[in-house]
Amino acid sequence: MERFDWSAFWEYYRVSALGAAIILLARVPHVLGRDPVPPADLKAFEAWRLRRRWFLVMEACSFPAISGLGAVATMASHGSPYVAMFSGMIAGGVGWPFLVSAMRDFVRKRA
Repeated sequence: MERFDWSAFWEYYRVSALGAAIILLARVPHVLGRDPVPPADLKAFEAWRLRRRWFLVMEACSFPAISGLGAVATMASHGSPYVAMFSGMIAGGVGWPFLVSAMRDFVRKRA
C-alpha cells in the first residue's frame, strides 16, 4: 500500500479552495438577492432573517468540505492542479445540500 502524499493533497486543496471560493462568492449574492426586500409581517420577517443567516452559515461551514472533496477527487483521478480547480468549482456550484442529498441516495442504493 502506498503512502498518502500530504504535500500534494495540500497543494490540490489550496487550488480547489480557490475554485470553490470563486463559485461560492458568486452563488451567495445570487441566492440572497432573490428576495432582497424583507417582509412587513414580524413573524415572516424573523423566518426570512433566520433563513438568510443559516444559508450563510451553511455555505461558510461547507467550504472546507467542498474544497477537500475537490482535492480528494483530483488525487483519486491522478489529475493536475487544473482538475483540482475545476472540481472545486463544480463542488462549490452544486452546493452542500445537493451533495448531502446525493450521498443519501447513494447510500440507500448501496444498502
